[in-house]
Amino acid sequence: MSFGGDVHLKNYGIIYRDLAGYKLGRPPSESRQFAPVYDVVCTTVYIPNDSMALTLTGSKRWPKWRVLESFGKQHCGLSSKKIEQIVCEIEEAVKVTLPIIEQIIQRQPAFNLKTSVGSPKSAQPLDAPSKS
Repeated sequence: MSFGGDVHLKNYGIIYRDLAGYKLGRPPSESRQFAPVYDVVCTTVYIPNDSMALTLTGSKRWPKWRVLESFGKQHCGLSSKKIEQIVCEIEEAVKVTLPIIEQIIQRQPAFNLKTSVGSPKSAQPLDAPSKS
């Protein structure tokens, strides 16, 4: 997770292919997906005690895994199987992205936040089940 304390609703969007049969207050039954996000920054690297800009379950604290999982099931209509698939996709994306970041750091040492800004706050893990 990015621990982006400046993430607001304007940074996210949902794409619906079809809204036929849509009823107010319920997610459409058609497939939906996140639109590409932008302006997502890990603010805890720069502001160690930062918190979320928006509340989730009435709190601005970084949520634990069970809170995110519950939100996904209750408000996004996700099954446990779909959540597991999403977690696996994120893990794969991290595996692909980390070597690229390491190459950038080798070419541009100032990109290494650990040495240019100081050690980032050790954020509490979400305790998400690891598939590795």
